[in-house]
Amino acid sequence: MGRRFKKDVVNFLHPTSEDYKWNYLTTITREQIQTLLKQDVIQLELFGNELAEVLDKESGTRYILRRNPVRYIEIKQIRQSKINSVISLAAEQNAYLSEHKNAKVEVALRKITERIEKFKLKKIISCSVIDNKLNLEIDTETQQEIEMLDGCYVVKTDVPKEIIDMKTIHDRYKDLAKVEFAFRTMKTTLEKIRPIFVRKQERTRGHVFVAMLAYMIVKYITDECETLNYTREFIIESLDKISYLQYTLEQNTVNIVPQNLLPHQKEMIDQLKIELK
Repeated sequence: MGRRFKKDVVNFLHPTSEDYKWNYLTTITREQIQTLLKQDVIQLELFGNELAEVLDKESGTRYILRRNPVRYIEIKQIRQSKINSVISLAAEQNAYLSEHKNAKVEVALRKITERIEKFKLKKIISCSVIDNKLNLEIDTETQQEIEMLDGCYVVKTDVPKEIIDMKTIHDRYKDLAKVEFAFRTMKTTLEKIRPIFVRKQERTRGHVFVAMLAYMIVKYITDECETLNYTREFIIESLDKISYLQYTLEQNTVNIVPQNLLPHQKEMIDQLKIELK
């Protein structure tokens, strides 16, 4: 019985290809997207607001392509703000060098270099010293090449089209993002219930219950307010600022409910069908 049990466990933990047929659904990195573009497996013009699909006939791999327009703008703005930060720091360091004759240009150069590396802008910005002054060079051509893939993503799968269509594949990928957000929210963000260290079973179960309940509340609020087109963080912060005043006078408690809400707060309250009282 012992040998048979051990064999069954091994077969369960290490099934052969004959036991199971596994399919995958995943996304690929920016570098992998660039490789596919160079190999002409996919084309840059296919990335748009609407989904597009490319089939690699040799491997049977399907690629679902899209450019997220909102994410495209966000990434571009963030990168530009980083570039502006480096330019601003260079101007400050040059001003300091001109005002302080004993200041070392090597120190200023190191500060600029550290910021460029921190913001991962080495491919776009280079800094040199000319006549004891920092000189920045911005490679706009490289910047434009990098921006071409901003907001672009590719979902890769080997599931045949006869089994699952392009839209369903994309929807399942988005579901995965929701699961990741759920764990991220419960662990570190909106509920702010960490770090909590528990050992006993009832306390562990209580901690998990509170985390799940908090996530369900956050999810309900954001789902109901989805049509308002506000970000999740903005919704939670706006609702959090709605509070009432409580006064205690001679053993009597008086609650004053807020009457003058901001327009976006009133939108959220109405959407959630909440009555303040």
